[in-house]
Amino acid sequence: MDNLDLVKQITDIEDDVDQSLLAANNAAKEKIKTAEKAARAKLEETHADLRNKRQAFIEHLKLEGETVLAAACKEADKKNKADREQAETKFAAVLEQLYRRCLEHGNC
Repeated sequence: MDNLDLVKQITDIEDDVDQSLLAANNAAKEKIKTAEKAARAKLEETHADLRNKRQAFIEHLKLEGETVLAAACKEADKKNKADREQAETKFAAVLEQLYRRCLEHGNC
């Protein structure tokens, strides 16, 4: 085997190594792209899940707030009714006293 054959073999081996490295590099790039797409999809899924959970939490707070508000309104209505009844009772008592005085003095 002469030097020319050895150089050709070495060149062929180098070409084979270069092609193998290029193929490995391309395969690695594809794996990276695939992993990146999967990571982006998972991130979007996580964002959607968080949005849904946040919305559910907001709805829960709204319902809880409405429940508390309804209870407070009911309590206020009870108090207002009691206050109104007390005022009506006092008003009736005052009217009764005025009417009695009127009757006592005879100028009704």
